[in-house]
Amino acid sequence: MTSTSIIKGEYGRWKAKWMKVPEDERPKTAIDALNNCSATDYPKLAVLLQIFATLPVTTSSPERTFSVLRLLKTYLQSVMGEERLNGLTSMKIHMDISVTPDEVIDILALKPRKLGFVL
Repeated sequence: MTSTSIIKGEYGRWKAKWMKVPEDERPKTAIDALNNCSATDYPKLAVLLQIFATLPVTTSSPERTFSVLRLLKTYLQSVMGEERLNGLTSMKIHMDISVTPDEVIDILALKPRKLGFVL
């Protein structure tokens, strides 16, 4: 039996195994697949998944993150503290997460503020 036919056989068994599982419980990433792959049952597939999980994958997400950080930092670095800058950067990067004003007010209300008022 050649090496490719062994790999094809392991992949066929692997695929049949996961076709019985509901789609929302199947591995979504190479790391998840590797964690769910038994090296004793699928030795060649486990090696391939390990290689696949360690290879770098190019995406625009890191580039977008650094681009946003650079734009924010140039404008705001001299005006505000690091904690606020990090918060604004996170908000810009994760724009898909909605935050309501009530949630922000509730979080800010938890922190006591000591302001000295002069009357």
